[in-house]
Amino acid sequence: MVSQSIKIKEKTRAKTHTVASGDTLFKIAEQYYGDGNHWKKISSANRNLAPESLKVGQKLTIPD
Repeated sequence: MVSQSIKIKEKTRAKTHTVASGDTLFKIAEQYYGDGNHWKKISSANRNLAPESLKVGQKLTIPD
């Protein structure tokens, strides 16, 4: 009998970030990715969010 291994793919849950006073997309990208230059990933995941449109209390999706 041949044993079969079954791989279960876990769904990665998207992280969320609540915008605080002083946050910028660059700073948020630094926090989650270690490099602020990845801010466009966050922008794209949030309907092409413009950096100047961040609002305190706004919830952002942070993609992997």
